[in-house]
Amino acid sequence: MGAQSNIIKNNILTETISFEQDGQGKTKGTAAPNEGFEYGSLEWWHETVDIEKLDELLRSFARLFQVGVCLLTPKGRKVILVSVSEFCDYVHSIRKGKAICDACDKRALRTSLKQGDIHIYTCSNGLTDLCAPLHINGRLAGFLASGQVQPGLTGDAELEAISRRWTFVRNDEERAFLMEKYRQLPVMDETELKRALEIIRLLSTQIVELCEINLARQKILEQSLLLSQQRQKSAGMEHALHRAQLKALRSQINPHFLFNSLNCIARLALFEAADRTVEMTEQLADYLRYTLQEQGEHGLVSLGEELQCVRSYLAIYRVRFGDRLSFFIKEDPEVRECLVPFMLIQPLAENALIHGLEPSLREGRLLLTAKKDGDAIHVVLRDNGVGFKASGFREGMGLANVRKRLSLYYGKSASLDVRSVPCGGTRVELRLPEKPVNLP
Repeated sequence: MGAQSNIIKNNILTETISFEQDGQGKTKGTAAPNEGFEYGSLEWWHETVDIEKLDELLRSFARLFQVGVCLLTPKGRKVILVSVSEFCDYVHSIRKGKAICDACDKRALRTSLKQGDIHIYTCSNGLTDLCAPLHINGRLAGFLASGQVQPGLTGDAELEAISRRWTFVRNDEERAFLMEKYRQLPVMDETELKRALEIIRLLSTQIVELCEINLARQKILEQSLLLSQQRQKSAGMEHALHRAQLKALRSQINPHFLFNSLNCIARLALFEAADRTVEMTEQLADYLRYTLQEQGEHGLVSLGEELQCVRSYLAIYRVRFGDRLSFFIKEDPEVRECLVPFMLIQPLAENALIHGLEPSLREGRLLLTAKKDGDAIHVVLRDNGVGFKASGFREGMGLANVRKRLSLYYGKSASLDVRSVPCGGTRVELRLPEKPVNLP
């Protein structure tokens, strides 16, 4: 089941949670407004974080663990909502059902804030959910919620009893429909669900901190330029510059914390003989190390590094799919050091997984080759997924972004060709010069 994602930019939750306040009316645990925005507010998230990348990360985890994920502000406003449950989507489409769910969620957020840790609970509809406060640099930036799963296999009699709680149901036909959707929900125990949220919380925290580093670096450049243009170095501006530089230098250690934490998770899993968890954590660390690295000049990386990123990405998916997914990546040694735009190939592999192999019922196979063809690099990606009809094909954001970057770096010297046969798989062919024609 594909994950539906909503990035919330306007007021989506008009009722806010009333947390305990101090004598001055400020919420305890939150800091004063930062750059004009209250810390953790909806506006702060959109100003501080690359929301599109964070949304992509949460969607990937939702698909990997088959759980719903929601990022909320300290006052309970939704920033990102990723739903994998048709059951929950339908309940929220009913006004009374949504009101009951919202009230249940607010109680859970209050409890998790009071506990200061992950709070696992059974929602008003009988599903296992959990939520946890998200603290960044000692300040409450919001909450992460996850779940929408069955606590165990539910028998007919038990499900019938659960369905009697659904006071929002309008007729027997609707009740029967919701019971069927309930049966389709994944089954996950509390330990697995808690582990999934811990990883999401860790990664979300690191992404925010890395974004704050970028903001600090940008502020340094802007202030340096202003000082140069004005040829004046007032004491106040120098002080602000030094503070921004100090923050950037101190924050540079944050990526090390991320990878050290992932290494700890891998070691703990190794001690517990959880081989699949070890494999996924190590591959995830490699993948994130690549995606969070500072690219070389003009945003270029070697083709060998890019293909290794694709290997890590596919290996993470293979942990989930098991024997249902096999892949083979081969590149000629002479093309490994060729420079290509960062994250050029990975979106093509992600498209093949999500749109080609995931919906297929048969064993999925993916083949990726890269070789020299005269003065050009020739990359071909094939899958045996569901394919599509050319007449109904609509190019998504991933392919569109790849085309834009090809045009930016190579002009008309590069080409991207997509061919597919319904039920017969898809072939993506990429041709580009050895070196970019334009360097942005």
